[in-house]
Parts: sequence; C-alpha cells; structure tokens
Amino acid sequence: MAVASIGPAGEKLVKFAGVFVDYGHSASHNGLGAVMGSKRLKAIALKRGEEKVPIEDVDKVREISKKLIENVKEQSRSLYEYGTLNGLHANAGRCMIPVKNYTTSSWEIDEEKWNKFSGQYIREQFFIRRNSCWACQIHHCDMMKITEGPYAGEKLEEPEYEQFSAWSSAIGQEEVTSAMMLSKEVDRLGMETNEAGWVVGFAMECYEKGILTREQANNLELNWGNAEAARLLLNLIARKQGIGEILSGGVKQAAEKIGREAKELAIHTLKGNTPRGHDHRNRWTELFDTSVSNTGTLETWGGPIALGSTPEWKDIVEANLHDKGAMMLEDSLVTCRFNTRMNIELLSQAVAAVTGWNFTYEEGMKTGRRIVHLLRAFNTRHGIVGRETDRPSPRYGSAPDSGSGKGKTLQPVWDEILDAYYTGMGWDKTGKPLPETLEEYDLGYIVKDL
Repeated sequence: MAVASIGPAGEKLVKFAGVFVDYGHSASHNGLGAVMGSKRLKAIALKRGEEKVPIEDVDKVREISKKLIENVKEQSRSLYEYGTLNGLHANAGRCMIPVKNYTTSSWEIDEEKWNKFSGQYIREQFFIRRNSCWACQIHHCDMMKITEGPYAGEKLEEPEYEQFSAWSSAIGQEEVTSAMMLSKEVDRLGMETNEAGWVVGFAMECYEKGILTREQANNLELNWGNAEAARLLLNLIARKQGIGEILSGGVKQAAEKIGREAKELAIHTLKGNTPRGHDHRNRWTELFDTSVSNTGTLETWGGPIALGSTPEWKDIVEANLHDKGAMMLEDSLVTCRFNTRMNIELLSQAVAAVTGWNFTYEEGMKTGRRIVHLLRAFNTRHGIVGRETDRPSPRYGSAPDSGSGKGKTLQPVWDEILDAYYTGMGWDKTGKPLPETLEEYDLGYIVKDL
C-alpha cells in the first residue's frame, strides 16, 4: 500500500503489494499524506486480530446504529441512495461549485452534457457493482465502467462530488467521462483530489493569461477543459518533472515561485491550504471555517443550509463557536460523516454503550473542543497559525460575479470577525490559546510550551 501528497513535503505515489490506497480528503487536507510522504512511509498496515473487541452493551450499539442510519434517510434520501453524485447539480443552483479557478461563479455548459453529471445518468450508464465500505448501507462509491467516449472500457471507483467538481467545472472540463478518467488518474497517483484540481486550474489560468508559456508548461496546451493535458500535467507533478516540479508544492508555493501576478490568481488560505470543492465566496460559513482551521480543512458543521449562503458575519462566528468541536469528536471516533451526520448526541451514546462510560453530549462536545485547543497550541508553537495566517488569499476571499455573494466580500470586516472568534474561543488577540482556557480543558501541561 502507499500514500502520497502533492503538498510541500509530499512524494509521488509508489505501488506496494499491488494496492493503491486513497486515504480520503481529510488525510491529505489535514497533512497526513504530506507527513507520510516526507518520511517515505508507504503505509501503516495492521494484521487482522483474532480476538473480539469488547463491547459493554451490544444491543444498545445496534439500537443507536439503526437510529443513525434512519437519521441519514430522513435528512437526505438522495445521499442515502446516490452518495454525493448529485452534489454538482445541487450546488450549481446556488453558485457554489468552483468554476475555472474562481474566474466566475456560474458554469456555462451545454444542457445535454450537464445532464450527464447527474447521479441517475451515471448510475444507469456506468454502474458495474456495489462497492460499499464494510457493513455500510449507504449506496456510495460503486465500481464503474466507462461505456462511451475516448476512455470507454476503463474501470474505476465511482467519483464522489469533490472529484467531479475538481475535474469538471473547476478546470472548465465538460465531459463526464473525462472527469471520471481524471478522478481515476488522481487516485492512481495518490494525490489529494482537491489540491490537485486547484493546482491544475491555477496552471490553466496562468497559461490563459500568458503567465505560463507553452514552453514553460512542457509544451502542454493547458487550455481550459483540456483533459489530456490535465492528465499529463498530473503525471509531471507526481514525478516532479518540468513544470511539475514547480506545481508539486501546491498552489501557494507554485504562485510564489512563478511570481508576477500569479499570486493574485492563487486560491488558498494564508497558511497555504486549498479549500474543499466549492465556491466558498457563496458559502461564507465554510470560507471562514477553512481560513481559521487548525487542520487545513473544515472543523465545524455549520452551514449554508441553516444560515443561508452569505449570512451576517456575527452569525457566522456564532455558528462556528456553537459547532466547534463536534467535527473533531466525530473524526476521532473514525466514523463516516455520511453515516453519522455529526449527530453528537447519538455518537456520545454510542461511546457510552461501547465503553460503559457515562459519556454525555456535553462531554462529547468538550472532548472535541479540547482537540481544537490542542491543535491550535501545537500549530502556534510551530508558527503555523495566527492572526496573519487565519485569512484567505486575495482570490479566495474575493467577491464573486454571481450568487448571493455577488459583489460582496468579508474582507473589510475580517479583523472584526477574528476578534469575536478569538474571544469566543478563549484565545488572545493573536489567536493563541490563553493559559486559563488550556487549564479549563485539562491542557495546562502545555502552557509552558507557548
């Protein structure tokens, strides 16, 4: 098995024991892939044990698991039946899909081609067999076979939403089968699909504007939508060859190396992370959450559904503070968000049923918040986070040309937002956790490190 990242410390994927491993978005967004790549660690392998895991109350665990899956069905029948395949269509109506490196928020695409990106068409046309995770009831990530176009015959795992957004609208590519091919290529190379999509889209805009010449781009025609050029570019990045060497460090580093106006086109937080596969300029809760995150990706649930796409900034902070910790607890339990939907009440009950502890909702939230403070302290000590880096890049934080955020941006009030958020978290004006906050969360032992 193997894993790699195109992050700053990443190495290209190598094949080991005939298996390629996709650690998912969180792994590479949170830096795990980069750390493993920098240490040339191919995998962490565990031999299947013969002993049973002790469970305090088996019947209670079964009861909770049934409640969790019923919760998914009630919240989103589409998610239960199609996974994230309908994500492009759902988000496009709210101008929340990334289009051509944020040069616009509206995707102009032929209707016939657009309809092929629907979950129903993909399942009817390309489905081979179910490929669910162990014991999972949700119909997600089936095995597919491309049956039309130049890539007919290729077999792959069903791309999820962020793979489709990265390899369609984000790079101006309109063929569903080409998006499937590029998704497979990213998996094969061991790259994180969001970062890879952002860096290819960034390179294409640089090429369009003459910042990158064809000669500099290894004679690739990096025009919007050129799927074959994107495939070849991904391989150059994986092998750090030619222009791939510059792009292999990710969008922020690439923009700094290319220089000139390239920095104005780069989409990232000032820590260097790229966002998920959305146009966050019409999804302000996630724009803020991503920018202040300690992990490089989302830390809270909070969202456009509850607050609207571009709510008042005070509501954004309040929602972030209210939810902070929930996602960290869920991640630490190693459960799937599509199954648990961050239902902390049921998850806390599950912990109690498995362990026999008196583990309540309040303790679950506090445990998650404790993780956030610990991450913040660690990153503060290493100079990664702080007031100057808890911000979006100029393009990432810009005003979109359509959607509810049209002509609007949070940048004029960003410092006010940080002041309110830091105060609510119990951090100082620079974003460093206060000693009394760390003491409150049983982290007093790390105060000396800050």
